[in-house]
Parts: sequence; C-alpha cells; structure tokens
Amino acid sequence: MSGKNLSIVLLYDIYSNLLSEKEKESFEYYYFDDLSLSEIAEIMKTSRQGARDNIVRAEKSLLNYEEKLGVKQKFDDAESSISKAIESVRNGDCSSAEKILENIRL
Repeated sequence: MSGKNLSIVLLYDIYSNLLSEKEKESFEYYYFDDLSLSEIAEIMKTSRQGARDNIVRAEKSLLNYEEKLGVKQKFDDAESSISKAIESVRNGDCSSAEKILENIRL
C-alpha cells in the first residue's frame, strides 16, 4: 500500500458497510491487494475507467461519511484524551485523569 492514503483505509474500516458491493470490491483490490486499475478492470469485467470511478466514488463517500458523522474524529479525540489521562496518572495527578476520563465517557 505504499504511497496510498492510510487515513482513507481507516475510514474504510469504519464505514465500508455503507458502500456498494462494487465500490467495496474495487477499493479492496486497489488498497488491500495492491492491484492496478487494469487488473481490477479485468477481474471485475469493466473498463479501467470504470474501476477507477468505483474507487474514487468509494473514497469520496468515505470522506463524506466522516465529514457528516465524525466517527474517526471522535475516536481520535478519545484516544488523545486517554493518552493525557495516562500521563496525568503517571505524574500522580489522578484528579486530572479522572476529569479527563469523565469527559470522554460514552
């Protein structure tokens, strides 16, 4: 997956069930199997442009879902807060850690 956008793969992990089967299949061939557009087109019995369109459409959809729902951002924010809470505990400041953790409680 060298040179490919890792953050889009993380979004795929979160939102893949919202994509069409063609979009998922094309995305997985491209990002996970590292196939070329020509190889994907051959497997999927479509044109190279058709394969590219499926991948681009999937990427746009994933970015749109994240923009609207923000699941990855919420996860990133919670992870950052947990790191701060751990650091507070290590520094002996359990009160601050407790406040931080209370703020991220679901």
